[in-house]
Amino acid sequence: TVCAPSAIFLAADVQQVGCNDTTSIPNGRLVYLSCDLRKDGLQPLVVPGTTDFTGVNHVGVGLRVRSEMLLCVEEERRSTHKDTGTGNKVPIKSFTYTKQWREAPIDSSNFSKLPAAQEERR
Repeated sequence: TVCAPSAIFLAADVQQVGCNDTTSIPNGRLVYLSCDLRKDGLQPLVVPGTTDFTGVNHVGVGLRVRSEMLLCVEEERRSTHKDTGTGNKVPIKSFTYTKQWREAPIDSSNFSKLPAAQEERR
């Protein structure tokens, strides 16, 4: 099933990339590189959205960190079905679960409590 917990071993699939060939960097893969870094041509550090660092005047290199978690995501669909006996429209809820990379956690305690939905997540 889709959302059962499983171990992820990214380090076994790490790939070395070149310093001058940015087209060889595979999207979404764990990579490493070893390159000389130069300050010439770099702009001073600016922290967007804050005035807390106005006194900082640093020219250098660094890393932007973007963390994501592989999470189980619930999607609810609502539709109606015409009852063949009465002719009335009957509401139907269906749930699908997929694993997705997300930057923010998802509170799974808000997922559907229906038994079928509980079983689908396992």
